[in-house]
Amino acid sequence: RTFENVKIRRAPIFILGHWRSGTTHLHNLLCQDRRFGYVSALQVIAPDLFHVAGESFKALLRLGTPENRLIDNMPWSIDGPQEEEMALGNMSPYSLYHLWSFPKNAKQYFDRYAIFKDVSSEVIETWKENYVDVVKKATLNMQGRRLVIKNPANTGRIPILLEMFPNAKFIFLHRDPYQVFLSTRNLYKKTLPLSQLQEISDGEIDANILTFYKDMLGHYLNDRSLILPRNLIEIGYNELDEMPIRVMRRIYQSLNFWPFARARGRIRSYLNAQENYQKNSYEISTTDIENINRQWKFAFDEWNYPML
Repeated sequence: RTFENVKIRRAPIFILGHWRSGTTHLHNLLCQDRRFGYVSALQVIAPDLFHVAGESFKALLRLGTPENRLIDNMPWSIDGPQEEEMALGNMSPYSLYHLWSFPKNAKQYFDRYAIFKDVSSEVIETWKENYVDVVKKATLNMQGRRLVIKNPANTGRIPILLEMFPNAKFIFLHRDPYQVFLSTRNLYKKTLPLSQLQEISDGEIDANILTFYKDMLGHYLNDRSLILPRNLIEIGYNELDEMPIRVMRRIYQSLNFWPFARARGRIRSYLNAQENYQKNSYEISTTDIENINRQWKFAFDEWNYPML
């Protein structure tokens, strides 16, 4: 009853963008502002238990979790911000992230739960109920603070998110498509062995990456006009990486999160702590370039990235 009575007084701030586009980095930056809350890693691990979990439970979890993410060596904390999609996966069958266990069915999970293709109204309503449940519990856990939610899967869900939260704010991140492809492939290669219950070939992985990016960003480009201009800003990853304080100030100004000065010191401290972070580097093949150029040309055109 306590959770059911939670009032979401300020609609969430949704960070959108394909995986490996800098969404985690931006999530961490925004969550330095103590006016904002988030869905915690503890909540996504134990969505029906976290609110009564004591320090001994968290200590036990810390024994089995790394300090840094395996895919990119970014810091990871049991109390830090995490993707609510993982909570949905631990609560119900209606989550895109079941693809990590059943990668042969990845396209089916993507179509159903990332872009809601050929899904019944009953399933959509159940998904929405589960989603609101996650948001309410996080809101209570964060003492009513406005939530910053980062989930690439939400990039293709704008109409449904607006149905639930008409006044939500959206920040969309884009990145050089070649880097997105190579980094997403690395994500699959490092994550699947930890969870997969089916074998999948490298060719199938690449085909899924190419298709999911095209369909997800296609939905975003088609649906972004539904968002009021004052509630949406698009940011390039390179700009965020090279001029983070300037970009954060622009986000605060565009989405009316003022005053930025209240968060600037903590954001700068976080950036200073990450100054020795080393990004992964990759080599790209001629075949990769040809496939990306052919299937993702729309993204090069939309966000002015040079094609090889």
